[in-house]
Amino acid sequence: MVDSSTVREIDISRPANALRLLRAMDYLLVIVCSNYLVLFLTMPLLYPNMTKDSRFVLTLVVLVPVLSFIIYTGWRRCRGDRRECMAGVPRGVSAYFSSPCS
Repeated sequence: MVDSSTVREIDISRPANALRLLRAMDYLLVIVCSNYLVLFLTMPLLYPNMTKDSRFVLTLVVLVPVLSFIIYTGWRRCRGDRRECMAGVPRGVSAYFSSPCS
């Protein structure tokens, strides 16, 4: 049993830094996947002969929904974290300086 007169200090800086890195990776995921999605969607317009190949069409049919889902999920996570963190912050206060999750 722990003596009630002792105070324990727990350092949470390492998990907080790891979480900050993971949140940065969410933004990177959205940017990179968006770039590839735009690339795959514009490729048939730039090179019409590529659409004759059935493998390319099958690749588009598979990759476009997958990339769209990844982008949507990553964007929702990026935006959701900020909304949860800003739940207790009064209106008119800058989110950058007052967010408990930044």
